[in-house]
Amino acid sequence: LSEGNRTRPDKLERDLVLKNLLHCQKEVCTLLEKMRHLARKKGRKCSGKSSRWE
Repeated sequence: LSEGNRTRPDKLERDLVLKNLLHCQKEVCTLLEKMRHLARKKGRKCSGKSSRWE
C-alpha cells in the first residue's frame, strides 16, 4: 500500500505538469501566430513604399 500511495501523487503531479505545458504551448503558438500575422501586415504596408522589405 505504501508504494502505491507514494507513486500516485507523483503521477498526479506529472499529469498536472504535462497539462500545464500543453496549455502553455498552445498560448505560445497563438502568440507567435498573432506576431506573424502582424509582421505580414507590416510587411505588406512597407513593401509598397520600398522593395527592401520583400
